[in-house]
Amino acid sequence: MNQRLPIRTALLGFALADALGVPYEFLDRNEMDETPATGITGYGTHNQRPGTWSDDTSMALCVIENLIEDGDDANLSEKFLRWYEKDHYTAHGVLFDIGIQTRKSLYDIRQNGFQRRNSGFDSQDAGNGALMRVFPYAFLPNLEEAIPLMLHDIRITHPSSISTECCLFFVHFLRELQDGSSKEQALQHTVAFMQERTVFEAFGHDQYPIKFMSRLTDSMFASTDRKEIFSSGFAVHTLEASIWCFLNSSSYKEAVLTAVNLGNDTDTIAAISGVLAAVHYGEVSIPKEWMEQLQAKTLLEEIVLEW
Repeated sequence: MNQRLPIRTALLGFALADALGVPYEFLDRNEMDETPATGITGYGTHNQRPGTWSDDTSMALCVIENLIEDGDDANLSEKFLRWYEKDHYTAHGVLFDIGIQTRKSLYDIRQNGFQRRNSGFDSQDAGNGALMRVFPYAFLPNLEEAIPLMLHDIRITHPSSISTECCLFFVHFLRELQDGSSKEQALQHTVAFMQERTVFEAFGHDQYPIKFMSRLTDSMFASTDRKEIFSSGFAVHTLEASIWCFLNSSSYKEAVLTAVNLGNDTDTIAAISGVLAAVHYGEVSIPKEWMEQLQAKTLLEEIVLEW
């Protein structure tokens, strides 16, 4: 695919925010409120050095390379297996974090071979493991052509229609920001897109979804009290929390620190908030002292050059 949209700032903003959240993953909100994150630290939950990104960035790198190579979902599943089994696309050559549903799906592919799956309504499979890796699709030139590719990607590990809806919302919202829309315009246009449903009904989706994201359709969503924002690994919670952090920020730094300090799934919510903020505020908004601590930055830069 030629003439892709610039992705460098997005990838760096995503990976850096991911790394910011890694040491705090699974800490609850009370613990974060007692000792809030203020910058890049290390060790903590996963005992990783400062600036180390997690499975979120690793799987996004798999997606980027697959798009560069014009690979299909079978090729992408092989890249996921290379990461899962051989530690490729990791910051230090060691996989230290993987979601339950992702692990289960990749194990099944290794045992039984790749099989393309349709979406289905199963809230048990509606984790954020697909949501955390799909941002690169927003940087393909034609979003309508990118969506079918993304739908097949999502189903490799998270065939739930809820996960699909969240990914569609997020990628459309991110693309609006990339195209220069304001926060408010991006949200309004994305809600309108989701309500039209013309693009993805053709791929076998029923009429479940938008009800799961009803809060995002509320014009007052940004004013939601923090205690009503949930930061679990459920895809809807992750999407809401990430967009809420971004809407209530005035800089990259504020968006990602707000995300981490929600607690629980800190790396994923920070990463998604981070890519939104990086695209909207620009790379100039990303603290240089943080970026200097980002691990394996050369790997990220090399992949960006291929894009």
